[in-house]
Parts: sequence; structure tokens; C-alpha cells
Amino acid sequence: MEIPGHFSAAINSQFIMSINDHPDVREIFAGFDQEEVRCRYTVGGAANAKDTGELVIR
Repeated sequence: MEIPGHFSAAINSQFIMSINDHPDVREIFAGFDQEEVRCRYTVGGAANAKDTGELVIR
């Protein structure tokens, strides 16, 4: 997998992106700084909370 060409060409400066932490995402953005952030999502109340990871890409 690789970053689509239009994405790479559009970045002429710094950026920050938050995306679901998944091995494929890590592979696609391997050339960028990555930081795992643990977080808890809730949909429909605290009883439905889910611990998950986000990947911050710079």
C-alpha cells in the first residue's frame, strides 16, 4: 500500500491527522511521524464506551 499521489503532492507544509490505528494505516503512512493515542469513544451513553487507539500522523 502507498499514499495516493494526490495526497503527497498536496502537502507543501506541515500537517496533522488523526485516524483509526490499524496496521494498514501505519504501513501507508510509514514515512511520517506517528504517535499512538489511547482514547475512549462513547455512542449512546457511557455503557457503550469502547477503548480504542487513534494514530496521530504528522
